[in-house]
Amino acid sequence: LIVLSSSEIMMAIESTQKLERYYNNLLLIKIYTHPR
Repeated sequence: LIVLSSSEIMMAIESTQKLERYYNNLLLIKIYTHPR
């Protein structure tokens, strides 16, 4: 088992949330720049 400190877990959660926002923004940009 790998033991992570709470600060490391929080950093991992924050980084994944930032990635999710980044990809969501990319999807929105693609939708807006390539309208049907």
